[in-house]
Amino acid sequence: LHPGDIVLVDRAEKAPDPPGKIMLVCEPDGGCAVKRVSTRPVDGDLELVFYSDNSREYPPRVFRLNRDYGGELSAAIGGRVVWAWSDMTRK
Repeated sequence: LHPGDIVLVDRAEKAPDPPGKIMLVCEPDGGCAVKRVSTRPVDGDLELVFYSDNSREYPPRVFRLNRDYGGELSAAIGGRVVWAWSDMTRK
């Protein structure tokens, strides 16, 4: 995905499993982005890893569901990306 691309998000689907789903994610500071998501249980919490296919430029961001989002998955994940459009003339 590139700036200006259009994505369609299913806002009803917020379950991050299986790993690698492309989702609309929200960081605790309020910033939102489209990232792949994986999770794992850690110390009684759920670790959320938001990673980009371009990981050299955008390294993974790691958060905890309870610690960073008050246990609210809907605060961390806005939905699953189900479609994307890109203007190939800009590539």
